[in-house]
Amino acid sequence: MVAPSYRTGSKQDWLKEILTKIAEVLKLQDIPAIQMQIVLLGSAYPDLSEKHVSALLKLKTNLSKADRKIVKTTLSDTLKESRADPGTRKFFSKIKVR
Repeated sequence: MVAPSYRTGSKQDWLKEILTKIAEVLKLQDIPAIQMQIVLLGSAYPDLSEKHVSALLKLKTNLSKADRKIVKTTLSDTLKESRADPGTRKFFSKIKVR
């Protein structure tokens, strides 16, 4: 008798992309590289908020409050200059941050 094959996880392939980008932010160590990755994340997912970025960066224990502020400011400045494509996927707006 052959055991049925079970697949766990989501069938939404686009989630792999976002999770990879989030993992990259967590892996990076230097501020300019983190800034760049956060900007790329915010450009791809314009619903990324400063609260989301704060929560993500707080997981990086090597960053000071000032470092986190620099990254958030870079994201804010970038998002002000760009216009969101109405067809972009929503991810972060579905995640509540306290």
